[in-house]
Amino acid sequence: TFHFAPAPLPPTPLGFSAPPPLGSFAPPSSDVPAPLPFA
Repeated sequence: TFHFAPAPLPPTPLGFSAPPPLGSFAPPSSDVPAPLPFA
């Protein structure tokens, strides 16, 4: 899972944009529910 967008979303623009690679990296886990809705 992520080590940059598990909870600290504001400081991480990557979590906000959630590019294709990050979107694929984001599984339906408990520490990646942020990138999914933000994507």
